[in-house]
Amino acid sequence: MTVLGLLLGAFGLVLLNFGNTPTTSTAAEETYSSTWKATQLYRLQHTDNINQVTSANAIGVAEWKVTGTVGETPFTETWKGPSADSVRIRNHPDTNGICKGDYDPSQWLVGCIDTSDNRYGRFMFRLTQVLPTDSSLLSEGDYTNSGARHNWSGRSVACKKASSGVGGFEGCLTALGSYGFSQFIPKENTADQQVIGMMMPLQWTVTGEIGEP
Repeated sequence: MTVLGLLLGAFGLVLLNFGNTPTTSTAAEETYSSTWKATQLYRLQHTDNINQVTSANAIGVAEWKVTGTVGETPFTETWKGPSADSVRIRNHPDTNGICKGDYDPSQWLVGCIDTSDNRYGRFMFRLTQVLPTDSSLLSEGDYTNSGARHNWSGRSVACKKASSGVGGFEGCLTALGSYGFSQFIPKENTADQQVIGMMMPLQWTVTGEIGEP
């Protein structure tokens, strides 16, 4: 049996033709279908670099499970992104106050903007992995502090008061699209302070099986 394959893009298209070398009359008759399901998420973790760590919200998919058929032949694939331990964004005295990314540029698209003042300018964001079904990702509520009212709900956002311990900080963390995020600290009578960043995987490792296991 020969296998001819074309694999297009992350979150893309799987087009496989199983069987003998196709003829003109059969090449266009093969059909396929597939289902993509997230099995691991990247979860944003925040620390103020003094061992105060808070795991907060999910910002993107870390692993996919793909199942499908080509004609009557089943196939499975697993797509895994880079290790969550291999990227971080930080602002610390040893970075001269610069919002800096530590990462492998062949595996990650990383960037950040920090508008915070010295009080809030000490931080680190890094990733962990979590199951999509993890109930701790679901947070919702509201509170009022410093003249600003905050409301939040969902699995891609988390808000805490300073006393609740988001690394000792007050504010909210929210995903911005896939793999982007923002931490904002509402301030009374001044502009909100923000850290905005992205940690997007550029490399996926794909393994799979063709036919019945």
